[in-house]
Amino acid sequence: MIFTPIFFRGEVAAYAASLGHHIDIGGGAAGPNARATDVYSEGLRIPPTRFDTEKDLGPGILEQFLRANVRAPDLVMGDIYAQLATNRTGERRFLEMLERFGVETVAEAARELQDYSERLAREAIRAIPDGL
Repeated sequence: MIFTPIFFRGEVAAYAASLGHHIDIGGGAAGPNARATDVYSEGLRIPPTRFDTEKDLGPGILEQFLRANVRAPDLVMGDIYAQLATNRTGERRFLEMLERFGVETVAEAARELQDYSERLAREAIRAIPDGL
């Protein structure tokens, strides 16, 4: 998962995020490793970390680190760059929304969406029969 902060008028207003299912992330086997007995066998794990994509990708340390730890580096990096492009699109569209509707309206819509999601989740939980 890649998160990208979205800045509006000098402040973080939101985050764009994308989740990728990569062809390989290292580990004991390419793709899902059904024989993994621990998390280390499943592949490369990178804890939440801040990177500067302009400095750390290409010849930078992040891309070189990723390329050195996967079986299909060109395919994996293509997926990473696609995720970054996705986040940039999300950033651009979110900023357009802020400009068009204003910060307060967007924030209120976000609160309403969260409240609606919570109501649906609670209703779904209440609908689960006892004993499951």
